[in-house]
Amino acid sequence: KLFRISDWMKKSKVGEGVFGTKSNRLGPSNGSRVLIAMLRMAMRSTCAIFNAGSIRGNKVYDDQEWFAWSDLKSEIPFHTMMTAVYLPGKVLQDTILHSRRFIYEHNPPVASGGYLHACDNIDWDYDTNTIRSIAGEPFDAEKQYLTAMPCDFFAGMDNHEPLLEWSKLQPRSIVNLEDLHETGREAKLLLVEMFSALIWLEMGSFESIDTNNDGYLTHEEIKARSIEVFGEDVSDIVVDSIMNVADLDNTGRISPLDMMVVQFVATDMIDHVCTHEELCVMKDVAIEVLGDNIASHDQLRSVVEKLKDVLDITGDGSINRKEAMQALGEVKRRSLL
Repeated sequence: KLFRISDWMKKSKVGEGVFGTKSNRLGPSNGSRVLIAMLRMAMRSTCAIFNAGSIRGNKVYDDQEWFAWSDLKSEIPFHTMMTAVYLPGKVLQDTILHSRRFIYEHNPPVASGGYLHACDNIDWDYDTNTIRSIAGEPFDAEKQYLTAMPCDFFAGMDNHEPLLEWSKLQPRSIVNLEDLHETGREAKLLLVEMFSALIWLEMGSFESIDTNNDGYLTHEEIKARSIEVFGEDVSDIVVDSIMNVADLDNTGRISPLDMMVVQFVATDMIDHVCTHEELCVMKDVAIEVLGDNIASHDQLRSVVEKLKDVLDITGDGSINRKEAMQALGEVKRRSLL
């Protein structure tokens, strides 16, 4: 299991309707919107776009409570690499509209794998074919929006002309296809990493998981707690991913500091707390993980400083988007995905 479908329908502002990706080359689908909202969160971007041709399930999940690992492999079967680039609002809007031209210019509409689905942060007006707002703020054609998308868009995949024309005018420091692929993140692994991290927000305190009180969490202890969270048995691949994402130094065990880091990063995925609320969140995470083991404000301050030292890779005093994304342990067993 990855997520309860009804929960993410609400989180992604989809509202009522059936979760599915059927006929997503002909228009919007709730399932596609939810998956792209998740990619936006995993990429810590303001918004995200994704082509219909890379979402392949063509399925309606009307009788499923949970979206499973097998569903993810069916929906996103390719090794689609994701990047995030600051795009002018006009370029973003024109690119989405251009991708949907086969729908608007033909009767009956023509299905296209290049049809761009947008995340929940992009409020698209289907009457005027324009963006009303992004992330709750009125749309500004001149504003730069950090937008997550497949790297191959810049190599000409689906021929998104407005995006390609804009990219030609950009310096290599902004758009460099080789760099984008080197620094890109695979969409499937991003989603696995995100859910593995988010599960840690539901795991309770470190002490409640560390049943042998040795100061570290083992695979067996994490599996036992995961079964309590999910309410039933959990496969080894799920436990492996939950553990790997928190195993920052690749020792095969999780320390209290590891658990605090993964909970901070998971919180940032949801609320983008880096740089403006990070110290408050670090304190909350430390209290959640350590519980009654924090005896004083001085001890709490010391724990927060250690947590910040681990996350602040550049040493500039704050945690930026890239640092948060680099903090998690690597999700392994790629062949199974």
